[in-house]
Amino acid sequence: MKNNLLRLASVLFFITINQFNAYSQWGGFGDESSSETSDSTNTDSNETSSEGFGWGSEEETTPKSGTPAVPLKPYERVKDTPLDSITKRITYSLVVEDDSCNYCTPDSLYYRAKQYLLKKYGDGKKFPKKIIVEDVTNERIILNVRVPMVVQVNPSSKQQIGEYSFNLQLRVKDFRYKYKFTDFIHHEPVTNGKPTDFNSVYMEYYLNNKVKVRETDKFLMAVDRDMKELIEGLVKVMKDPVTVDVDEDDF
Repeated sequence: MKNNLLRLASVLFFITINQFNAYSQWGGFGDESSSETSDSTNTDSNETSSEGFGWGSEEETTPKSGTPAVPLKPYERVKDTPLDSITKRITYSLVVEDDSCNYCTPDSLYYRAKQYLLKKYGDGKKFPKKIIVEDVTNERIILNVRVPMVVQVNPSSKQQIGEYSFNLQLRVKDFRYKYKFTDFIHHEPVTNGKPTDFNSVYMEYYLNNKVKVRETDKFLMAVDRDMKELIEGLVKVMKDPVTVDVDEDDF
């Protein structure tokens, strides 16, 4: 009897020790594991949100209330196109006088102007016959010029959209000359037409146009750019030729 009691006590002791070891090894059947998993999940969720790939907070995705939207600047149309007060046509005109010019005789001014225009609108020696209206030696040159219409599409590229023509007049007298550029007509290619088919539009129409104003303003700006370049070159060649004074000691 005594031996049986000792055996029973040994078995109970063995079972109790094994249960204690199992509890210590597995952590209470997942209670602590579940807590660790929950903490890990929360940490991952917070990291994801902080990196911007989760839903994020309302403050991040929604504009702050009360912040006014920045208004777009309204488009400003071309305003500097010169108009003749009488004809109401686009006209670039000016009388240039220089009484102190030593070589500004009609023949000298005529020669300088013609050489400049021959290089720009001719082959350097003569004008095409179709553009000549008048060419009176030492008095005046009148041409009907037709050139490509090259517009600035964006700051880095240009595009030709047809051609434009204008009337060029230059008159010379002693110590002065007058230039006048007018009658600007845009010759726009016809859609699906032949290469020689054009729609001709007087460019004053573009000044009052209410449709596609950004496109038509580019034509006005292209002509203005060309005319200013033409005038700048003309004024330069019409000035006295540069002379160099030679020091007699260096002769």
